[in-house]
Amino acid sequence: MDEVEKIIRKFLAEQILPETEVEKLDKDTPLLQTGILNSLTLIHLIDFLEGQFDLTVSPAEFQPENFQSIHTICDYIQRKRIRG
Repeated sequence: MDEVEKIIRKFLAEQILPETEVEKLDKDTPLLQTGILNSLTLIHLIDFLEGQFDLTVSPAEFQPENFQSIHTICDYIQRKRIRG
């Protein structure tokens, strides 16, 4: 598990789900489709990511495919870091 994934899992455990539930999540568990993330918690997550990783999520990037799972969130953050 890389550092970005650890940070995302910690956020989920502190803000969204009990830690025992977060530990059960696979990297590819669909967070939106299962209701783990909803419109409010997604905005809260994005606010956290922007502060934690010093990035800005543009309206064009506010797409479900960027936030579907822990895996897609990690990929999104890596892409943002590369692009700067």
